[in-house]
Amino acid sequence: MNFKALLVALALVAVTKAQADIAFLRDPVYEPFISIVVEKAGICLADPAIVSGKFAVPNCPGLVSIMNDIYNNVTDPAIACERECVSIFDTLNDACFSALRGAFTNGTDAVAKAGTAFYEACDKVGPATSPAATPTTASPDPSPATPSSASPVPSPTPTPAAPSSAAVKSVSQIFFGAVVGAAIMMMLA
Repeated sequence: MNFKALLVALALVAVTKAQADIAFLRDPVYEPFISIVVEKAGICLADPAIVSGKFAVPNCPGLVSIMNDIYNNVTDPAIACERECVSIFDTLNDACFSALRGAFTNGTDAVAKAGTAFYEACDKVGPATSPAATPTTASPDPSPATPSSASPVPSPTPTPAAPSSAAVKSVSQIFFGAVVGAAIMMMLA
């Protein structure tokens, strides 16, 4: 195959993918989520993962299912988070991730309730690129078998570790962050 034919073949693949992305973005099921991203997490519109296309909602079946359930007024949507979805959300920068988490968990509506449950499910999956981060606590100091005559040294007070940025990022990146890509495509269409 010559170079020109290869370019034509690659262009056809890109056009087909772009058409599928545009169809996804124009689907009324996803419009409310895209609006939330644009209004409350606009910083994500410049995220390199969104702009480059690395972030793709259709590759997160659990997320797509939740959005469909909310659109169809399902009162108790099934919540699932897959490793593939965590991997996609790991591509977002921290600022976008935080904005998405706030946008999709603050409130009492169906989106916020599902968003919170989705983040919890994704926390159990853990970050895709690092071991699942769990808060650590100091192990209890062993008690001496016999009392010592020296003055007791106070044990440090165990402080729960803050969740690592990877753990926080994996949670936020997972829920509806993929919709940011849809927002950009919608604005370009």
